[in-house]
Amino acid sequence: MGTLIVHPKNKEQLSVLKAFMKALKISFEESKSDLPTYSSEVVSENSQVKEVKEPYNKNFLNKINKSEDEFKSGKFTAIKTKDLWK
Repeated sequence: MGTLIVHPKNKEQLSVLKAFMKALKISFEESKSDLPTYSSEVVSENSQVKEVKEPYNKNFLNKINKSEDEFKSGKFTAIKTKDLWK
């Protein structure tokens, strides 16, 4: 058959969905979250600090941003497709 991925918005919806699937003898797997989240602190314009959950680690994002900046400034090596496996 097929696979359904549902995203209940709260615990009540989750428990109702579980009960429904159990009643119809539908097998299911439960995952605590779709992606790992990483906390970071953000200071807003009014100097309030709040915690923000992000799907990517801050160090990973820094590496990606650095790579994009290097590419924009011309610091990269281009490889022609025909030379890729040489």
